[in-house]
Amino acid sequence: MRSAWVRRGVWTLFAAMLSGCAVDTANETSGVMLHEPVRTPARAPIGAPGEEDLWSGTSCLFSSALGGPEFVGGNGNPGASLALDHAGNAFLGGDFQVEMKIGGEAFSSVEGSVDIFVTKARETGGIAWSRHFGDREKQHLSDVAAAPDGGVVFTGVFSGTIDFGGGPLTATVPAIYLVKLDAEGQHVWSRSFHDEETMTWAYAVTVDPAGDVVLYGNLEGSLDFGGLELETGGLFPFLVKFDDQGRPLWGKSFRGSTDQTPLAIATDQTGNIYVTEEAKYATIDGKHLMGDAFSNALTASFAPDGTLRWARIFRERQGATSSGAPDTIPVSMAVDPSGNVALTGVFGGTIDFGSGALTAADPHGYASYVVKLNTHGDALWSVALDTDTVKSVGFDGVGDVLVGGSFAERLLLGDTLHVTDGDADIFAARLNGTNGTPSWSHSLGDGADQRATRIAMDQGGRLVLTGVFDGSLDLGCGALSSGSGNDLFLAGLCP
Repeated sequence: MRSAWVRRGVWTLFAAMLSGCAVDTANETSGVMLHEPVRTPARAPIGAPGEEDLWSGTSCLFSSALGGPEFVGGNGNPGASLALDHAGNAFLGGDFQVEMKIGGEAFSSVEGSVDIFVTKARETGGIAWSRHFGDREKQHLSDVAAAPDGGVVFTGVFSGTIDFGGGPLTATVPAIYLVKLDAEGQHVWSRSFHDEETMTWAYAVTVDPAGDVVLYGNLEGSLDFGGLELETGGLFPFLVKFDDQGRPLWGKSFRGSTDQTPLAIATDQTGNIYVTEEAKYATIDGKHLMGDAFSNALTASFAPDGTLRWARIFRERQGATSSGAPDTIPVSMAVDPSGNVALTGVFGGTIDFGSGALTAADPHGYASYVVKLNTHGDALWSVALDTDTVKSVGFDGVGDVLVGGSFAERLLLGDTLHVTDGDADIFAARLNGTNGTPSWSHSLGDGADQRATRIAMDQGGRLVLTGVFDGSLDLGCGALSSGSGNDLFLAGLCP
């Protein structure tokens, strides 16, 4: 149970509001359906009054499918990580096997192994460039982050030999890689970190406003990060900060239970660092965070120099009737420029983040939580959603919280009841930043399986979505067909 929700989170839907709701259709790559902003008419509701399953009142700006008939998501992860730069360009990265079609290009993995890809898509949806890296061994891409200079940083784990453009990196045991490409997809620097006696994994990466890079992962043993060595007595999380040239500045590791799983990392406009992970209990810089024997959601913040600012752990409320599903598992985190934090994940039974108790509707199952924390880590509000597949959380330009994911059968958000057409459908919603009340929600799907996992918004009001779909998916720009049954999609919407 501990890793299943984290693995699902790698499917990634990303929704980011770009500035304005207009597109420049010049110089687009083939395979992208482009539309001027035309409002999508509302379909007749399905079932009882108030039920709907459409992106009513939205306009589609572009949409495209990535993958193709031979596409297989690598390492069991049928999706991609995604980040948006300051100009509205999107960076996608992930794993694949056999073949992957992106725009007008097709990439084949080496001897059918698991390779990685990184792609830059313009704000219009057209593909600016794509890169493929790998050899006959397995490679995994964990996360991508946009740099303030227009480049992209990405991290993951590899075995064998891999060349990102700066010369071959070789590892006989699973090793971490950390790479920066410039805005044109050209190599800037690349690093690898491994030791034959050490177990390690890279989970997440972020880039702060100064261009410094922070890596978040797990480590058991001793590892040299290019002149900065960390050593742990068990499998514990670590943080390492690098400058914009990939040189280490500082690093630290946590203590506590040996089954902590890092999930996400972010920075605010002043360079403060935020992390969230799954843990039973933990010790960070001498601060003890006691959970329970099951999985708990941990969130912490650090100053730019690595000093702990605050840390919280959230768990099923003690004394509550046992749910039979007592884990509290984080799935996604977002941070606004001022340092407010939005978290989402799953929980069983009853939980209190400090703003009032939430109870799962199914006493023996899971529900999703969404909680907003202030700049000191204290809960402002929290809400429960009657689905266990909320996969993404984000902020818009005015402090409202966005959530996205998928649902089966029915999902009630505010006064709107959404109903699927068969398998899982996509949904997105905006929650009032003051109290968590839904202000709008949309859903979409057909009889096949469609899933969405991340969402964010800027002041301009344009959504960019990426996720995984089977069957046919029409967001208003025309139907996309999945050749493999788990193709990626990329779409821009103006809600």
